[in-house]
Amino acid sequence: MTFLFPSVLWLLSLILIPILIHLFSFKKKKTFFFSNLTFLKKIEHKNKSIRNFKNIVLLVLRCLVFSSLIIAFAQPISNNKKSNKEELNIIFIDNSFSMSKQGIEGELLSQSKEKAKKLINNSKHGNKFRIITNENKLSYPSLNKNEAIDYIDEITYEPIPRKIATIINSYDKKEKNNKHFYLFSDFQKNTSNLEEINPDSSIYISAIKLSPNNSNNIYIDSIWFTKPLHLSKENQELNIKIKNSINEDLKNIELSIKLKKLNRKLYINLPKKKSKIISLKYVETEKEFNQGTIIINDENCTFDNNYYLSYRITKKTPILIINGEDFSSNIKKVYALENLYSEKEINIRNFTNNHIHENDLIILNGISNINSISIKNLKEFIKLDKTLLIFPGKIKDYQSWNIFLRQIGLPSFIKTNEVGNLIESINYSDEFFKPVFEKNPKKMNISSIIKSYKIRDNKNYIPLINLKNKTPLYLKTFNKNIYLFTSTLNEEYSTFSSNALFSSILLRTAEMSIKSHNLEYRLGENSLLKLLKRTDNEFPIHITNENIDFIPPYQYKDQSIYIDFKSSSVPKSILPGNYSISQGNSKLTDISINNSRKESIIDYYSINELESQLSQFKNDKTKFVNIDSSTFELQIKKHNEYWKQFIFFALTLIVIEMLFIKYWNSRFNKSKNI
Repeated sequence: MTFLFPSVLWLLSLILIPILIHLFSFKKKKTFFFSNLTFLKKIEHKNKSIRNFKNIVLLVLRCLVFSSLIIAFAQPISNNKKSNKEELNIIFIDNSFSMSKQGIEGELLSQSKEKAKKLINNSKHGNKFRIITNENKLSYPSLNKNEAIDYIDEITYEPIPRKIATIINSYDKKEKNNKHFYLFSDFQKNTSNLEEINPDSSIYISAIKLSPNNSNNIYIDSIWFTKPLHLSKENQELNIKIKNSINEDLKNIELSIKLKKLNRKLYINLPKKKSKIISLKYVETEKEFNQGTIIINDENCTFDNNYYLSYRITKKTPILIINGEDFSSNIKKVYALENLYSEKEINIRNFTNNHIHENDLIILNGISNINSISIKNLKEFIKLDKTLLIFPGKIKDYQSWNIFLRQIGLPSFIKTNEVGNLIESINYSDEFFKPVFEKNPKKMNISSIIKSYKIRDNKNYIPLINLKNKTPLYLKTFNKNIYLFTSTLNEEYSTFSSNALFSSILLRTAEMSIKSHNLEYRLGENSLLKLLKRTDNEFPIHITNENIDFIPPYQYKDQSIYIDFKSSSVPKSILPGNYSISQGNSKLTDISINNSRKESIIDYYSINELESQLSQFKNDKTKFVNIDSSTFELQIKKHNEYWKQFIFFALTLIVIEMLFIKYWNSRFNKSKNI
């Protein structure tokens, strides 16, 4: 046996007071004078023995009554000697956005909070609880009843759902106590992963399922543009993928598209249990950034009705062509035909450090020898995450070239190869060529290459165009934007510059050098947002909109800025919406934040499926409860309490004392009369 309030037991020391009174009589004695005291002494001795017996009995009874009352107030409970493990009561309340759907008694989150509070109220005073939500905390405190109820009242929606199996598996395995998890959730399959729970004999689970009135949902799954580049005053085509999870065809569903200077409403029909792509064409009116919202009208599930997007308007891409002895004039001619590019030619002798910040693409055009200063500048250019395209000239000094190639991660040249220089194949599966060809011809045999450079294979590149001699003609590195042509454009080596494939790879390389801007950032799916560092501005970065302005945690790496949205220092007020990112007085970009679409896919575990998934916990404490059931009843394990027994024992002793005194007085009085 143990006590909930052992400090009360100190009151047992007060029992010494009546014992001391009994041992030391403080009653004043009266003196009576008689002529003969023999008879009186006999009577006094007899009465004193009887009186002492009576006082001892009353003292014992009253001490027992007093002790019983004190022990009752100390709350005696059972102490199971079979196990020294105390059970931890861990209540998980799913506060993800899917719990905003309506159930029988209101929103599912409100239902789960009320049922959890009822569960706590039905437990005994002294029980401890840990309340866990989707908020990713390092630890959760142990709370008493009142603290746990207050904590539950403060729970609001969390945009990033945590998987239930992850919560249970990550719980401190060093805890020696048994752990009883009470799971209040709608148990969506794609956010629960119950099959991944690690079996543990110390874990007990009570799965309390909350069910919405209906599982219907219409939501915007994703968006994209037909053209990856956004040019001012040019035609744009925005594609919107909408999914209908309802088992019926829907008609005239309202879809609103709002950009800065565009506001359109469409009414669409959606087939049951299918998705549909809606395309919207418009002319771009913005010059730097555009931002907006796509809204679908769905009253059944509102948390995913809005979809936010931002994108940067592409300006002319500056291209620097560095000419050497064997340069080709056709490179500039190709780019001059496109308004998207601003090309400039210089000689290798005039190449300085200033050029690396002014251009997004540098092309080495027919350089035979490359000096150490140019190598240093080009390495700095690559560190800025920009694009380098190399057309070597007729190489005379392989050593200096190979030093440069090795330093930037390219394979080095070995010798000139004059055999097998027919173009044999193109790597159509790579993203470089995917938008270039509508059909993929199998046989090429293009005879525009006379001589090429054999390379030493370092396995750090992707071949894009291959020759019959097993040497790649055009290749790119894995993790850097560097492209290499393994021949020259000099007519002695090739006539490739007059081939249609030549202009295709030039334009595609330039297009790949344009830094694309993410249309959105999805909460919970990525931890870091990467931005290109455009200046050496040392001011802090701010993320703002009309409601918020805060400095996020970020770091600089490889001339880029990485913003950490999963950090605990990111305020909870970062909700889906449109934001602007600035540094000092400079605007870096616009950004749109959306909820993850995982919860939009409505697919719940049934009670039978829950039983099947959690059957690995083979013990009598695993329960599967439908909270909508009229027989819903769940109680936290209570201790065996004995305070009532001690109160009853004290009352019994009081009755015995009263009967004893009554019996004693009646018998004593009769004896005196006789």
